[in-house]
Amino acid sequence: MKALQCVKYGPNAEDALQILEVSRPKKVRRGCLLVEVLACGVDFVQTLMMQNKYQLKVPLPFTLGGEATGKVVAIGEHVEGFEIGDLVHGAGFGCFCEYVEFPAFGVIKLAPNTDPVFAPSLYSYVTAIHALKSRAKLEEGETLLVLGASGGVGSAAVQIGKILGATVIAAAPTEEKLETCKKLGADHVINYRTENLKLRVRELTDGEGANVVFDPVGDKYCEPAVRSLGWRGRLIVIGFAAGDIPSIPTNLLLLKEGSLIGSALRESNIYDPMGSLAERNDLVEWHNKGLIKPLVSKVVRLENASQAFEIIQNRQVQGKVVLVTDAYEKQYGSVVGIGSRL
Repeated sequence: MKALQCVKYGPNAEDALQILEVSRPKKVRRGCLLVEVLACGVDFVQTLMMQNKYQLKVPLPFTLGGEATGKVVAIGEHVEGFEIGDLVHGAGFGCFCEYVEFPAFGVIKLAPNTDPVFAPSLYSYVTAIHALKSRAKLEEGETLLVLGASGGVGSAAVQIGKILGATVIAAAPTEEKLETCKKLGADHVINYRTENLKLRVRELTDGEGANVVFDPVGDKYCEPAVRSLGWRGRLIVIGFAAGDIPSIPTNLLLLKEGSLIGSALRESNIYDPMGSLAERNDLVEWHNKGLIKPLVSKVVRLENASQAFEIIQNRQVQGKVVLVTDAYEKQYGSVVGIGSRL
């Protein structure tokens, strides 16, 4: 089967990545599903892994990919609730290929009429659910500030924040991206390249500040976000897409009894599997009710994956970029280049 592999570390996807023929899994392990991959979301983590900058180190060569949507083609022992042909979505490692094995416990079943390109991303949406509902304990009526609000995880956080009943302030670096945030349901928007983040948040909250900040960006944007917190506000650390890991003066938290809270979905899956299951169930329920609208910037064939990496590295993405396999185009037709349905 075809697989997108990182064959050498580096910043240039054309040099670092190759489509190679690898062995298809022959026997499905106990408790697992074998899935024919139709579509895969490309996230920022994959660009870090390609450059050997991610905290989890994988020896070369390795297959990239953190999530995939496809159809079940084989079922391992002791698996219940799935049938051959079910449309499912799973997350893990090595998903950018034509067939992938997932532990059944972590897989969500999708409605059969779901377009795999627009499947709700476990990586993006459950990250947002875990951060906002489980870690920050965001309450109805509170104010949520989302940094990087037009990106894959940020756009999910805007939608989850609205579902949980918050007033959402979306922050992004361009007017085009802010318009997208408005379409996603944001109540207010801030251009954090041209506006003072702390002052604008204070203006929009009548001087109170934000109750919760969702921060997947880090770098120089984190400290102004901490300063924008209100009394007993919580900043949720998701990642550092802007580059550097920030250093925060802790007196800023002392004076307002604020909190910095980490949110690590992978570790939560390990240490609190039932909590993670509940979060996935929330995602399926909200998606089936039409409350979630996955945002897709671009669709690219698996063979042209370097284009997807370039879009992400150049900060041109809104929502996510999706790779599709030959199997997708045989079943659904060509959608290459098509973007969001917002």
